[in-house]
Amino acid sequence: MNKKLALILAATTISLLTSFSSVAHEGEEHEPASKPVDVRISPRFEVISEQVEMVGVLADKNLVIYLDRADDNSPIEDAKIEIEGSGFKGIATAFGDGVYQLPVQSIQPGKYPLTITLEAGEISDLLSADLEVAAVKQAIAPTNKTYSNWWLYTGIAFLIAIAAFITMRRVRQPKQRIS
Repeated sequence: MNKKLALILAATTISLLTSFSSVAHEGEEHEPASKPVDVRISPRFEVISEQVEMVGVLADKNLVIYLDRADDNSPIEDAKIEIEGSGFKGIATAFGDGVYQLPVQSIQPGKYPLTITLEAGEISDLLSADLEVAAVKQAIAPTNKTYSNWWLYTGIAFLIAIAAFITMRRVRQPKQRIS
């Protein structure tokens, strides 16, 4: 029976020693990937009327405007787009394919009501929109916790090996009877 116990301990020790290679080590992540802290989407507005669809996107120091017909979604070219609002004032420059651009001053976080005057051939419209600029949050860099507990696993394997060694020595030693 003692030999069986020694064999079981030896088999357990060997299986534990060989299973440590499957534990995470440097260069491998076994934790679920975390979502980014700051997903930046440019501030934008959208205006839909009976005749036009307009989307404005704040990109760097420019307000980029996309202008399309509401009925067939075709770009409107050669339009005069005048925008007024705090931090926004001027006539947008055409770039072709229904894309226009208006340079803006530095914009702080907040809500900006805009008045948009549009003239394009037979289309004449007065539109209003709200551009909301959110405060930019600082992205927190994920901490790299790729430390290894190799010393813990080695210590456990060492203790199991010592226990197996002591058990085997006791099995081999003859029992002394005291009379």
